[in-house]
Amino acid sequence: MSKRKGDREDSPYSKRQKLSSNLQDLSTQTTPEQVISWKDLQRLLTFDQATGPQAHQNIQHLKSFLDLTAYSQDDEVKAAKRSLLLECLSHLPLQNRGLADLIRSWGFAAKSNAERLFSAIATVLALFLKVTSTHFEFRDYGNQLCQALLEEDNFRLFDRAFSAKKLKGHVISPCLRLLTQIVAYDGGAAAKLVWQRRHIAFLQLDIFLAMREEKSDVPKQSSHKPSVRDNALRYLFANLRLQSEAIKAGILTLAHGKLVRALFHGLEHDSPAILVELLNVFQRHVITDMSLPRNAKRALFREEVLAQIAKLYNYQEDPNATESSLSVRQTTHTLMLCLCTSPESGLLETSEPSRAYGIDRATDEPNSPAKHLRTLDGGTNTLSSSRSSRTLSNFLQGLRPYANLLEKELVLSVFKATPDMIVDYFQKKKSFPFDPKLTATWIGFANFLLSVMLLPIPTQYTQRLELDPNEAYIHANKLVESFFPPPLSQKSLTRCLNQSVDLITFLAVRIMTVAFQKLESLLNLFFVRYKDKGLSSDSSRARTVACVVDRFRARCPEIRHVIAGFRRSRNSNSLQREAFSRLLVYYYRLTPQSAMEEKFDISVALSTAFLEYEASSNDISHTWELQNLLSIARYSQDMHWWHKPGS
Repeated sequence: MSKRKGDREDSPYSKRQKLSSNLQDLSTQTTPEQVISWKDLQRLLTFDQATGPQAHQNIQHLKSFLDLTAYSQDDEVKAAKRSLLLECLSHLPLQNRGLADLIRSWGFAAKSNAERLFSAIATVLALFLKVTSTHFEFRDYGNQLCQALLEEDNFRLFDRAFSAKKLKGHVISPCLRLLTQIVAYDGGAAAKLVWQRRHIAFLQLDIFLAMREEKSDVPKQSSHKPSVRDNALRYLFANLRLQSEAIKAGILTLAHGKLVRALFHGLEHDSPAILVELLNVFQRHVITDMSLPRNAKRALFREEVLAQIAKLYNYQEDPNATESSLSVRQTTHTLMLCLCTSPESGLLETSEPSRAYGIDRATDEPNSPAKHLRTLDGGTNTLSSSRSSRTLSNFLQGLRPYANLLEKELVLSVFKATPDMIVDYFQKKKSFPFDPKLTATWIGFANFLLSVMLLPIPTQYTQRLELDPNEAYIHANKLVESFFPPPLSQKSLTRCLNQSVDLITFLAVRIMTVAFQKLESLLNLFFVRYKDKGLSSDSSRARTVACVVDRFRARCPEIRHVIAGFRRSRNSNSLQREAFSRLLVYYYRLTPQSAMEEKFDISVALSTAFLEYEASSNDISHTWELQNLLSIARYSQDMHWWHKPGS
């Protein structure tokens, strides 16, 4: 056998040679001052059939010149370099228009397996497009370069980098940056042509999105060198910004969803800058893009994708970040609010108009002329005609609104947009019973339930009661559960009222008070709506109202537990006593049937309250308590005004 020839530097059979001192010190030797005239620059752009140190040095000189043109802090220097570049391009021979010689050098480096030279030329081409993209006088030269690179023979050079058996980041990243510049150049003039060559341009984009330089629990900071994933993301962002809606839909469904899985997997390991850009691009150019089909968005934002984005609610922010930098958590929250509460996101499916607005099936006319459903609080709810999707419903189950304020705000916003989701959410939420325990988790859950109860009740539930009185029990149950969540059962609330811890009993009393206030608003609505319709005790509407009250009473603790708590509170602070007394007022006023189940001699408490009021006339809580007790005395049938207490 003949001896292998090893004289070629880039031969695949040659031994790995130690870099020469000239090549090692290339960065120190290369300075932009070596490009003095346009002829020097033209010489660097001329094709040279070589891959040795001199070829590397020439490309490095060219890169240094373009770096100075793009990133110099001195505007005069940048202007002088741009003028020199423009003069050079205007004197290029016809056969070298579109930097044909530089592209030939790129192809020669690929054939010679000169990876370093191949990467360096790709970097220079990308830098050239970046420098010329912001100045109109370079527009034609940049478009000529884009068209030349998109020619079939030249575009195969990207395939050599993307389809190698062993993927190398230092080869892939410059090519991705070059593709990004081609897509973005001149407002996306060549973007469609890049998509037409998607068999190369998007060949292994899902794999590139998974190529991170390091995996660590500590988020990578923006100052680090961009990884292959970072460059792949920016290439994807450029396409989402500039491609048509049909092409964007095609990009998001590439490789049967593999691209989307790679895109959103492990977001917590990305840098803050890349995350903020990712979230903003998807909100502006995908979610709120009305021209993009809703089914494409629905296929994109699956349950696992939503869960990956929601992990950013716990993203570890950089403590050294400036106040002007956008917060990853807040940007995530803005996107999630838009995604989960707007119909154009594809997660909310519009229901039938007859179901949403109460159309009379006999006359085919709407019962209410209002286009938007009006809430009990006087506002409007334009999304209450949407029924929640299964994807959104399952996603909410994985959130922790009792432990994270932003997640709590997201869940409450979804409930406000789609009230049907409230009942669905708590029917599935079986993992956290409302058993009284003085822990941070229990307090957070109690606060979350209280926030749910404070949401406005849309009148769509009352419209359903009117439309189908025969199913009043079912609709009344849903109506009560919309402002009185199922975890707040009679048993759990009774246990809370009988606790010896003041904070637990105070929260329970507050929850019960809000529930009664919601019931009062609902009864007032029924009264206003029916007062001109001849409401009688045997009418279907009266039975409907009675059904709602009965369902509410079944959820409330017996009044004897509230009375016992009020008596125990005599030794507590005045706020606790006032809260109990106000709750008793609601029992007597709104559910007199429950109040009559237990005898309560209010005279002793009233006498004591008068004495305390006289002793501390400046305490507003004593005034409120006295007013509550007088109201109870007014409604109580056991009150005897002219008898001694206890006689």
